Amino acid sequence: MNIGLSRDIKFIPEMEAIESIPFFRNLYFEIVVSQKYLEDISISEIIDLCEFTSDVNIIGIRLSSNILYDLDLVEKSLYILDELKAKFLVVPFFTNSKYQVKDMDKIFELTANYNKTICIETLSPKFFLPIKYITEMIDKYTKSVFGIAYNMYYNRMNKNMFNEIGENIEYIKILYFMNFYKENKLNILDNMGEINIFRLIRYLHRYKFRYFLILDYPDITIYNLINDIEKIMEFLFSIKEK
Repeated sequence: MNIGLSRDIKFIPEMEAIESIPFFRNLYFEIVVSQKYLEDISISEIIDLCEFTSDVNIIGIRLSSNILYDLDLVEKSLYILDELKAKFLVVPFFTNSKYQVKDMDKIFELTANYNKTICIETLSPKFFLPIKYITEMIDKYTKSVFGIAYNMYYNRMNKNMFNEIGENIEYIKILYFMNFYKENKLNILDNMGEINIFRLIRYLHRYKFRYFLILDYPDITIYNLINDIEKIMEFLFSIKEK
């Protein structure tokens, strides 16, 4: 298991300033971009982005809109991932998207050729594709090309959330968390939907989760998160050493 941080593209300049932090080399980053940013970015800007992040562990890019209906934009995203030496493209999948996305076979072929993984983010089941449909799609293709980015915040009131995570752990590449408490409470999830991060890490460690647990505060400067990140990283290292 690895710890990551979700960062909006506007915060990329802060990367240079935090390279001296002791745990920085073991921290992974996801870049959050808009569809318009993807549409507008030029080759020279892609080169600049790669240079700016060359000393950072970038795992992928994340969008709040589903671009899978646009093959050109999918291919551009995969190209950017390749230049960044990153692996994951994270997109939501609205319930009506299954009627709009006609070229999943072509998307599969493109993604496989680039050796990347598209992760479907699980958000509100009311508006987004339920997890069982995502796993069915993954089974139709392969877990190396499609995966799940499970958003714990949007699923926090789901009483079966941890059962759902455990049952689908083989499909999950990214787990997002944001509202957590650090006191020594007994429950992994309290009645306000807050997560005991240390118990969560133990839980995932038991399941041998080997991908990315990402702190999802893309719009908060990293300087406000350093203390929390350091405690989480130290705890993870202590678990791994046992």
